[in-house]
Order: sequence, then C-alpha cells, then structure tokens
Amino acid sequence: MLLTKRNCLIASGPIALGFALGTFGIDGSYSYRDYAVFLNMLRGLQVMSTASLLFGLLKKEPLHKDKFVLFWLLTTSFLFGFLSYFTILYIGQDLFNFYDFWDFLLQLLGLFGIMGATALLGYMLHFVYGTYVEFRKDNLPTAVAPLQATTPVMETKDVLPSYDQLNVTIQN
Repeated sequence: MLLTKRNCLIASGPIALGFALGTFGIDGSYSYRDYAVFLNMLRGLQVMSTASLLFGLLKKEPLHKDKFVLFWLLTTSFLFGFLSYFTILYIGQDLFNFYDFWDFLLQLLGLFGIMGATALLGYMLHFVYGTYVEFRKDNLPTAVAPLQATTPVMETKDVLPSYDQLNVTIQN
C-alpha cells in the first residue's frame, strides 16, 4: 500500500531535495569554495523543482503532470551529475590524504556514503523517467484526439465558375 507508484514518486522529490541540501557540507572546506555558487543555484533549482513535482503529482487534473515530472528530472539530473563529479574529485584529491588508519577509514566511509547517495539518486531518476514515459503515453492520445475531431475535411462538388463571361470596360 505504501509502495504504490504515486507514493514512490511523491517520496522521490523530498529525497532528492535532501541530497541537494546535504551538499551544504561540501562547501565548508576551503578546497571546494569554487563550487559554492554553482551549489547555491543547484539547491534553489532543486527546491523549486521538488515543489513543482509535488504540485504536479497532487493536483487533480493530470494534463500537465508530465511537464512537472520532466522539470524535476532535468534539475535532478544536474544534481546527479554534480554528485558523480564530486565523487571523482573526492577520490582524486582527498581519499589518499591521510596520516593514520582511522583517518583513512573515515574518508573511505565518506566516499562510500557519497557513492551510495549517487547510486540511489540514479535509481530514482530511472524510476521517475519510466513513470514520465508512461505519463507521455497516457497524455498523447488524449491531446491528439480533439485536434482530429475539430478539423473536418471540406469537400465541395460545385463546379467552379467560369470567368469567360467577364466584361472589362475602361472609362475616361
């Protein structure tokens, strides 16, 4: 009952928002100050897209539901790309910067946490994209059908008038 498709879609928005807000811990370090502006924009976009996703899923009429889901997919894919990039950056710079075994173990656990969050976000993107495709299939026939009904084909069997009988006079 709790794992219905609608409830999973509703839960995926706040989970991705939590990942976006979890990046506040990244820009506390001096070496990642360059990414602070990008992270601030990404957090704002993720808050806005999560609010629009929840609005689109909870409203009554499903006409534009697929567009809200698409907006969430685009902003969350940017977050997914940043988390993947940050994982690679973390491996290259911070993972082997240790002085004893416990520091290494703590950094390795941090790496596994980032990789797990990135993998979970990738699975959520895959799940929501599958639902987006279903929404597009559901909305496509209903959006095309009224257009076909309102444009009737006009056929006339009348003979076109001949213009041979026209008289042209020029007056001064």
